[in-house]
Amino acid sequence: MFAPRRLALAAVFVLLALSPAAGAGPGEVTFFTEDGLAISADLWSTARRGAPAVIALHMYRSDRRTFRPVAGRFARAGIEFLALDLRGHGRSAVQDGKDLAENVRKRDPELFRVMYRDALAARRFLADRGADADRIALLGASVGCSVAIHAVSREPRLRAACVMTPGTAYLGVPTLDHLALYGDRPLLILSSREEAGKGALEISRRVPGAELVLFEEKGIHGTRMFGRVPGVEERIVRWFAERLGAPVALDGVIRGEEAAGARTFDLPGGTAFLAVRGDYLHVGFRPAPGKPPPALFRFAWKVGSTPGKARAVTVTAAGSGDRARVRFEVLRRGKWWPVRIRRAKGARPVGAARGKAAEMLIPLGRPHAGIEKGARLAVGFGLGEGEAVDPAKYRAFEVRAPGKR
Repeated sequence: MFAPRRLALAAVFVLLALSPAAGAGPGEVTFFTEDGLAISADLWSTARRGAPAVIALHMYRSDRRTFRPVAGRFARAGIEFLALDLRGHGRSAVQDGKDLAENVRKRDPELFRVMYRDALAARRFLADRGADADRIALLGASVGCSVAIHAVSREPRLRAACVMTPGTAYLGVPTLDHLALYGDRPLLILSSREEAGKGALEISRRVPGAELVLFEEKGIHGTRMFGRVPGVEERIVRWFAERLGAPVALDGVIRGEEAAGARTFDLPGGTAFLAVRGDYLHVGFRPAPGKPPPALFRFAWKVGSTPGKARAVTVTAAGSGDRARVRFEVLRRGKWWPVRIRRAKGARPVGAARGKAAEMLIPLGRPHAGIEKGARLAVGFGLGEGEAVDPAKYRAFEVRAPGKR
C-alpha cells in the first residue's frame, strides 16, 4: 500500500487541440528488409501518432491489392493499415535487377522461408513513423498466414494475428514448428469447412486461446472470402480493434510543450490522455465538444503489462456554476480516500472550468507513486461512481520521454 497523503498531484485544466483526421485513401511507401530488399506497400494512414496498426500479407502469386475490400475499414476504425507486396510479388518482385518472380513461380522454398523479414521490416517501418510499437498485428491469407505466424514467432512485440485459410506447411514454410514460439497471443483462424483440414484445425489445437471460425461457403480460400462471406470484413476489423485497443492520437500543444509521445483513449463522452512531462506522468480527460467535464474521472495503473489489483487516483469535478470544485482521491483497501494536493513546479493552480479538460500530474520515480521512468504499465480509466476501474478498459502504456519510441 502507499500513503495517499504523500502523493503529490497537481490539477491543471486546459483546452486541447483536436486530433488530425484519417487519410481518405492509400499512399504508396517503400521500406527495406534486414537483408536489403526493397518492399513496396500501400498505407492507409489514420494521421495519428501512437495509433495501433495491422500489416497485411497476401496469398501466393497475388499482391497487396487483394486487401482493398477491408483496408479502408481499418483506417476508419483508427487503425493504421499496411498492405505489402511480399518479395517476388507485385512491385517487390524486381530486386537489384533480378526478377524474384521466377523464384516464386518455381516455388523456391528458401524464398518463402525468409519472407518473415518482409513482415518484420513492415513493423519497423510503422513504429518508426509513429505507430504504437506494442500494438501492431498481422493479417495473413494462405501462404501469408505462414509468413504471419513465422514473424510473430520471431518478434515478441507483435501483438496478434488473424489468418485466413492457414496451412501446416505451405510452400515449405514449417508453420507447426513456428507455433512453439507463438505463445498465448491472440490468434483468429478463418477457414471454409472444406479446407479446415489443411491447417486450421491443427493450428487451433496448438495455440492456447486460438479462435477458430469455419464458414460453410465453398471456394473462399484466403482473401477470396472478401465479398463472398457475409460480414467477414467487419468481423476481422472488429476483432483487431478489440485486441489492439482504442484509437490513439497526438494531442495538441499543452502549456507551450510539444505533446509528442502522448496517447489518447476513447471513453464515453470524451477522451482520456497520457503523456510523460519531465518528471511527471500527465493524465487527464477531455470532454467531447459541447459536453461538460465528468462528475468523476478515475485513472488506475499497475506496473506490468496485465491488469490486476491496481493503484488508482480519481479527480472529481462538481458544481453548477462556471467554476467547479475539484478533489483528488486514491483507492486504498477498497475505499476511495482524499489526497492532499501540492502544486507541482510550474503547474497552474487547481481549478476547473466547464468544457475544459481535467488533468493531473503524478510524480515519477518516487516510492509512494510506484511508477518509474521506462516502466510498462497497464492503465485503465473510469467515469462515474464505482469502487474500481473496469479491467476490460485497461490499455498498455510505456512510460517514456516524449519523442522516444
